[in-house]
Amino acid sequence: MNNAEDKYTEIIDQIKVLQPQMPDPQRLISKTMDSIEMLSKKKRGNKALTILSLSSSIAASVLIGLFLFETYSPLQDKELRSSKTASVHVMPAMMQNPTTLSEINKILRVKKQRQQEQRTLYLSLIDKHKNL
Repeated sequence: MNNAEDKYTEIIDQIKVLQPQMPDPQRLISKTMDSIEMLSKKKRGNKALTILSLSSSIAASVLIGLFLFETYSPLQDKELRSSKTASVHVMPAMMQNPTTLSEINKILRVKKQRQQEQRTLYLSLIDKHKNL
């Protein structure tokens, strides 16, 4: 270990003795200043992008909050009875009990699926009669 430490100290001493020689110090200063100026211009350009991304993330958060509120908040009886479209599409039993939009959505989906099945059945019967 002593031998390696001696070599390290010798190399360090040689490096300390050598002075760096700079052929054009003014050029180095100008390059450094140009690179600093370039970085500051890039940061200014990204400011608009930062504001845009911040505003879009706020808007997305608000929309997600509204979606979750509408999905998980129960509807009141007054709201169901006052809504003409709800009274047409929602079963009478659903009108008596407060329910969530997700439950109403499931019922409407099942109803729509039944209507599509009936339509395909009718279309197949019409096709059979045309072929006779």
